[in-house]
Amino acid sequence: WNALVHGRKRWFVFPPLKGYYSTKPVLEWMEDGYNHVKPFEFIQEAGDIVYIPRHWTHAVLNIQESVGIAVEFSSPYSM
Repeated sequence: WNALVHGRKRWFVFPPLKGYYSTKPVLEWMEDGYNHVKPFEFIQEAGDIVYIPRHWTHAVLNIQESVGIAVEFSSPYSM
């Protein structure tokens, strides 16, 4: 999960088997048309908490100076 304390972030979230890894900066990746895969998009505001389920992938663009807390966790029950 990611809790945003200050700022704004633009999220791009892909369901399982639709995401991919890229070494490009997010702005360059966006200009290339997301590699022809349409993600779910939303803006995270200060005070919002975002949870990304197991096997989903994401890209994040800070659209304002941002401060947040992120935690990744694994559970034996989530496999």
